Amino acid sequence: RRVRRRELQSTVESAILSRRTRRDDKMALADAYDTIVFDCDGVLWSGGATIPGAYDTLQALRAGGAKIYFMSNNSSRGAAAFRAVFARHGLEEFVADDRYVWNSVTATRRWFAERSDISKAYVVGCEALRAAVRSAGVAVVEPTPRRGATPDELAEERIDPDVDAVVLGFQLDYGYYEVCYATRCLLENGAKLVVTNRDYQFPASKGRKLPGNGSFVAAVCSATKREPDVVVAKPSPYALKAIMADAGASRVLMVGDMWSDVEFAHNAGADAALVLSGVA
Repeated sequence: RRVRRRELQSTVESAILSRRTRRDDKMALADAYDTIVFDCDGVLWSGGATIPGAYDTLQALRAGGAKIYFMSNNSSRGAAAFRAVFARHGLEEFVADDRYVWNSVTATRRWFAERSDISKAYVVGCEALRAAVRSAGVAVVEPTPRRGATPDELAEERIDPDVDAVVLGFQLDYGYYEVCYATRCLLENGAKLVVTNRDYQFPASKGRKLPGNGSFVAAVCSATKREPDVVVAKPSPYALKAIMADAGASRVLMVGDMWSDVEFAHNAGADAALVLSGVA
């Protein structure tokens, strides 16, 4: 399959509006696609600061008739908290309808809801991620982390034998206990490994890059000598195919700042615009 990749300039405004968006300009980027999906961290905002031109770009695209969706790999926020971030950046009008707002938490909920072969999960991540799994009808075990326990003590700890899925999402106090419990569920129970995303970095304040969920995933994959059974968000095409079906779209552009955004698009048969305002 032949796909196109546009490497554009460092802001969303230059990325989308570098070609004139007049309706009579047949080469305008806004006219080339019926649906445009935006990553958020590093594209619309970065380290708490709004990317210049974000609002004007979204407004111009929507006025031009494009459907605008948002898909973030962030697994540390539920839908309400995610919308609150848009509001802090003056972008709340674009996320009034939950239909257009996706992240790896919503993708996880959808993936579990489509399955009937998983009954109990060990979830590493925020409460919103655990709630998303529960809302799909899957029980969530919540063992109390034993900080400072020795390896022998962790080896003797009882794990729930009914855990048939391990879900790995971003968690600030992720530690050795979580790696051990996840590893034992995978090795001893034969549980499925469900990963929200494999982003190894994310953009933080002052232009700094910090470890992302992919760093946690790498630890568990190394310990178990296996790869995930599924990645529900980027770069897996699962979420983008669902968005495309919802939009009834045939011409789709994904705008992002990471390799995973580009692969996400191409794996689903869409085009990608790589902006340089985040991790890239």
